[in-house]
Amino acid sequence: SPESIGKPEGHSFTYVGLNFIYFYVMKFLGVADPKLLMLINRLLHGLFSVLIVYFSIRITEKIADKKNAVRVGWLLALLWMLPFLSVRNLVEVSCIPFILWSVWLLIKNENRVNFLVAGLLMGMAISFRYQVGVFAVGLAAVYFFRFNWSRFLLFSAGILLTFSITQGLVDYLIWGYPFAEFF
Repeated sequence: SPESIGKPEGHSFTYVGLNFIYFYVMKFLGVADPKLLMLINRLLHGLFSVLIVYFSIRITEKIADKKNAVRVGWLLALLWMLPFLSVRNLVEVSCIPFILWSVWLLIKNENRVNFLVAGLLMGMAISFRYQVGVFAVGLAAVYFFRFNWSRFLLFSAGILLTFSITQGLVDYLIWGYPFAEFF
């Protein structure tokens, strides 16, 4: 609408920006056919979405057993919903691999670096889709209310670092002040 031109509208530029970079690089490489551009883009999205199956299997194996993990893998791979949606350039689906990767690192083992990296990945998921922040707050709250301060601080620091770069810095460069789209 005319009154919103030049004003932040509340949508993150992270996912859109990554798609812009993809199209810019493809144009630089001389690829201009829209069908080929979208075929490659959808193949990349499809390959990235395979991480959903992989991390779901790993998470299920860790919290249940191998038999259930195999079932989860087959269900995710064979049911039409995730394969269909994963190639549709939907930010709501594109953030799922980051979420599952983060959860996998949180439950994988006690390595402190995992909690920081999990926070970085969750921060990227939040940067794709702000509403994922509700899930991240829930995860952080678990560590907070268990008085596990190192895990809470590492996970939260990772989120804040990624979010500050992808939202604070990018919005500052675009709008002249940080977190413009978020607020």
